[in-house]
Amino acid sequence: MKTHKNLYSRVCDFQNLLKSYRQARKNKSGRDYVIGFEWELEKNLLEIKGELENRSYEFGQYKKFCVFDPKRRLISAAPFRE
Repeated sequence: MKTHKNLYSRVCDFQNLLKSYRQARKNKSGRDYVIGFEWELEKNLLEIKGELENRSYEFGQYKKFCVFDPKRRLISAAPFRE
């Protein structure tokens, strides 16, 4: 089995967080929560980076809603920040 070392420092890297943000906002760029996050993008990403490095990062509350496509399903969506 292949092992990888020092991955956590790569996860905490600012460029990696910026890349993750760009992937997460695809097809959502006009949504209020994305616009709000983007308004202070650098501050938000640095805050997440600091929480990850200090190992104090906590997940927010999931939003639950139903979709009917083609049958009823309950969806639990993480906040955009996650």
